[in-house]
Amino acid sequence: MIRLFYDDTPSDAYRKAVDLCVRHLAGTEYEDEYEAYERIISRELPDLQKKDIFSDGYVVHSLEAALWCFLNHDDYAEAVLSAVNLGEDTDTISFLTGTMAGMHHCMNGIPEEWINALARKEDIFDLCERFLQFCVKK
Repeated sequence: MIRLFYDDTPSDAYRKAVDLCVRHLAGTEYEDEYEAYERIISRELPDLQKKDIFSDGYVVHSLEAALWCFLNHDDYAEAVLSAVNLGEDTDTISFLTGTMAGMHHCMNGIPEEWINALARKEDIFDLCERFLQFCVKK
């Protein structure tokens, strides 16, 4: 999903990420895991109905749910709220969804009232800035 930083659309980033994983894992011991990720690899995931998305905490289901929420909503808040509204393992799925949506929409996509409600918001921004500077140097 790093392609989101290269101005790829979410669907293009998803397609490229799947292609990259399949290509690099083919012929390795991890290829046996393809079956567990079939709904992601087959690219059918974005077309599934909400009732077919599981949010029970199983790692593959969490990844599927986060991808589904992100790929089916054009807005940061809508994507994250859809993850919350799935129920069950909402913290994990919302975190994953928010990460992808944040990569795509940047800070502009996060509702201002959500940012203003943060405890120690300035400390968080400072930490983010320091992390960014560290990454830029690498």
